[in-house]
Amino acid sequence: MGPAKAENLITRPGDHNQYKFELEPQLVIRPGGPGWARYYCDDPNYPPPPARPCDDYWGPGGGAGIGPGIRVNIPFMHNGPVTSINNNIGISFGGSLTFHGNAGYGATVLNLPVAFQWNFYFTQVVSVLGEVGLNTPVAFWAEGSRFTIEPLLQAGGRFQWGKVGIIARLGWPLFSVGANFQF
Repeated sequence: MGPAKAENLITRPGDHNQYKFELEPQLVIRPGGPGWARYYCDDPNYPPPPARPCDDYWGPGGGAGIGPGIRVNIPFMHNGPVTSINNNIGISFGGSLTFHGNAGYGATVLNLPVAFQWNFYFTQVVSVLGEVGLNTPVAFWAEGSRFTIEPLLQAGGRFQWGKVGIIARLGWPLFSVGANFQF
């Protein structure tokens, strides 16, 4: 009996789970806040919180944030766009809340990503993905809120056992890890 080995499926177009959509509950990390501005003490727009000494800072809140999220992926091309390899392409969208804190002055960011997702299937278990799109974060803090639009570029990997798996994404402006359910 020889060693077990995974069969490479990248050259077998369409040889992956066929699904109508994926649902991904996840934990999201945002390295920084969206559209943070640099505030200086001599700036007339400097919004010092009560009892805060005047110092230069990136505000509001700043710093990395972490929180829950969910993504939905809907493939619209099950075999392609490159028809000679095992790949598909779809749209990915969702939402997450990240909670940012900085010395007691924090912000909550509602991230709303929308992206094209390109998946490459190497084995029945292992696949990788690339995403390009936009994130439209809305930041809320004690003094107000801010809406921005920013580019979204991510790469990730998926370990899939049947219709259940785990997925991780790295990139800008969000990192995430979570479960993956295919329907």
